[in-house]
Amino acid sequence: MDALKVNNLTVDLIQDQATVSLFKQGANPRPGKATHTGININVPIMTPGNQPENNLKRIAIEEAKRALKEAIQALDTYPV
Repeated sequence: MDALKVNNLTVDLIQDQATVSLFKQGANPRPGKATHTGININVPIMTPGNQPENNLKRIAIEEAKRALKEAIQALDTYPV
């Protein structure tokens, strides 16, 4: 089975936000059935001044990691 991979990373300098998309194809594709995992993370980012693209991507990834950690904590404490 494939590993979860970054499928797309976009930085919107006008809106000061970034989107990171992760995707993993399922092991047994079946017509009409969801067999993949997709995660989209939209996060605000601070983009002061003129920065290189690599720095903006690093900031976006760090904010996405922070959001995912918070999401995991929320799932861990969800009453079931």
